[in-house]
Amino acid sequence: MQNKNKINYSSNANIWGAKKVGYVFLITILFFNISVLAQEKWNLNASFEYAGSHNVNGAYNNLFYLAGGVKYTSGKYSIDVILPIVAQNGGMYTQLGMMVLRDSGLNHPDSTLNQGHIKGSVVDGETITNLAAGFGDLLLIGNFKLVSEKRNLPTIFAESFIKIPTASKTTQISTGKIDFGLSFNIQKTILGIIGSAKVGYWFLRNPDAHTIKNPVAVALSIGKKIKKDKYAIFLMYEGYSKIVANYSAPKELSVLLQYFISSNTILSIKASTGLSSSSPDFLFESKFDFNI
Repeated sequence: MQNKNKINYSSNANIWGAKKVGYVFLITILFFNISVLAQEKWNLNASFEYAGSHNVNGAYNNLFYLAGGVKYTSGKYSIDVILPIVAQNGGMYTQLGMMVLRDSGLNHPDSTLNQGHIKGSVVDGETITNLAAGFGDLLLIGNFKLVSEKRNLPTIFAESFIKIPTASKTTQISTGKIDFGLSFNIQKTILGIIGSAKVGYWFLRNPDAHTIKNPVAVALSIGKKIKKDKYAIFLMYEGYSKIVANYSAPKELSVLLQYFISSNTILSIKASTGLSSSSPDFLFESKFDFNI
């Protein structure tokens, strides 16, 4: 019997040229970030994220994500290094690039996509309650400001990321493959209203015995600073083109609240709801940024 999930190597060959261009662009951005490290400006951050979803059997699966990071900024350049500790029950969630996919069956070889849920995540109709914890995948994120905001011009950033598979196998969060992506972000403030639009393309390597598609990523946000710029509130949308065949594309809607504790300290709280069956039902994230 032929394996229906066999990797399509011819498809991979067709995009190899695009990948090479992407690798060159990505390495260039990261190189410029590293080359300016002599001008020191550092940021420490810590974040906590929770995702919860019901599977098709009615059981509830949880994901806990605790990350620490270091960010360096110098003028137009910045680079982030983020390493998380992950815990989940049921093996329901998979990290692809910088997002979490639900019910994909891509995160460990014993699971396969089957009508929207993972085989092996449920035993005798009951969710596995024990949390599997360990390190997650390492993220490197580089930003370069192409254009600074002026009267008639928005701020434009180029962003790149690399996801390196450092996750413990017990967490079942990782595909075990390197992912990377490129994006452009436009930001503009008009009459105190802050708007942004981000468009990117992700190069995702096929997990073992699966074929996945490289998605287009879109993010939109609109918000405003309030209470004498002490707070900011944003409404955000994130969506992706289809990644897994016969499986809905990930989409989510979020509300972000930021509290500017001081000139160098920011607390961010974000609550999201999934708009498709491939996104978690509920997401909560809190992040603390401190500039040294």
